[in-house]
Amino acid sequence: TDLGTYERVDCDWIPGGATVFRAPVFERFPYDPEFAGAFEDNDWSITVKKAGYRLGNAPLATVLHNHLNYSPAAQNDRHYTSQRYDKARLERALRHFYRKHGVLIDDDELYQFLGCQGSDDFLSRVVASA
Repeated sequence: TDLGTYERVDCDWIPGGATVFRAPVFERFPYDPEFAGAFEDNDWSITVKKAGYRLGNAPLATVLHNHLNYSPAAQNDRHYTSQRYDKARLERALRHFYRKHGVLIDDDELYQFLGCQGSDDFLSRVVASA
C-alpha cells in the first residue's frame, strides 16, 4: 500500500457525483443550469477556485457510485441514455463551457462522439457559430 495515497491534496477539479459541499459555498455557487447534467462539476470547480476556494480529495472516504455502465437496469433505461448521451445537449454544454471559461474539456473520445476530429475541430465550430 502506498501511504502517499492517504494524504489530502488540493485538486483542480472534483467530480460532482462524489462530492460533499459546504452548504454556504454551494449556496453561493450553485450549479449553472445551462449545463443540464454535463460538465457542471467542471464548471463549478473552475468557478469556485477562481473565487479563492480550495478543492481537495478525501482520501479515507468510501464512495459507491452506481454508474450506468455497471447497472443493467440503468443501461436498459432508454430515456436516461438518450438524454445523457444526446449529442446536441453535450455540444451545447461544451460550447457554453468554452464561452464561459475560454478552455475546452480535454477528452478526444468526447469530440469523436460529437463527430469532430478533436478539440481544435470543435473549437472551429464554436467560433464559426458565434
